[in-house]
Amino acid sequence: MRKDQSRSLLVLVSVIATLVINALANILPLNGLETGQISDQFQVFFVPAG
Repeated sequence: MRKDQSRSLLVLVSVIATLVINALANILPLNGLETGQISDQFQVFFVPAG
């Protein structure tokens, strides 16, 4: 039971960290480029709609 709780907590922390990093990447563009602009520079086959 303890192992399941630890794993659940790790997943929750990982999801929150991913959301925060993605938000920061759009709020504070890297080298003046937003995530979509960087994606447009490369031939990427899996991209979100938009």
